[in-house]
Amino acid sequence: MKEKSIRFRVSNDEKAKIEDFALLTGRPMSEILRLAVVDAMRGDVPGTEARRIWADVRRYSNALLHVIDTRPINILHLRAACTNLRNAAQQLVQ
Repeated sequence: MKEKSIRFRVSNDEKAKIEDFALLTGRPMSEILRLAVVDAMRGDVPGTEARRIWADVRRYSNALLHVIDTRPINILHLRAACTNLRNAAQQLVQ
């Protein structure tokens, strides 16, 4: 059972955003903040995974452009580049 509380100050805008997110997710604000702190202590910074996926998309896009610029085009390399790019893009929309 949770018996202790921690108080801290946020701006009106920050509080409104947290409240909106709580409503959107159907979770209490305290749970959202608690989970955010636990994630931060583990080193799970919000957005880290999304940044990694975006980096993959850029890398695979560049690889695809390189394959297309190479003459003659190697079909196996083209397929691999397209597959890698498609997989990374699918991760973004999940």
